[in-house]
Amino acid sequence: MIRVIFLSIVFILMWFVSNFGYNWSKIEWVNMSFFVGLISFMALAIIYIIKSELFNLFFKGFKLIGQMIYPKSRAMQRVDEMMGKNEGSPLIDAKYQIIFFQTLLSIAISSMIISMYALINL
Repeated sequence: MIRVIFLSIVFILMWFVSNFGYNWSKIEWVNMSFFVGLISFMALAIIYIIKSELFNLFFKGFKLIGQMIYPKSRAMQRVDEMMGKNEGSPLIDAKYQIIFFQTLLSIAISSMIISMYALINL
C-alpha cells in the first residue's frame, strides 16, 4: 500500500511537470489525464478478471460440451495426461504481477486525482 501511495505522489508530480513542459491548456490537461486514468483503470479491470480465472469456467464448460459431442481418441487422452503431469511455470512471476498491478493502480489513481484537481480549478 505504501508503494502505491508513493508511486501516486510521483506520478502526480510528473503530471504537474508535464503540464509545464508541454504547455497544455487546462482543458487538454484534464482530457489527457482523464484519458490515461481511464485506460489504466480498464487495464486493471482486464487483468483482475483474467487473474480471477473467470474464463476458466467457460473454457471447462465448452470443453465438456465438446467431449460429449466428439469423444476423445486414445491419443488425445494420452496427450491430456502428459499435459496434466507437466504443469510448467506461470507466464509471469507473481512478484512482477503485483508490481505491475500496483504501478497501474497508482497511475490510474494519480491521473484521476489530477483530472479532478484541474477540472475544479478550471
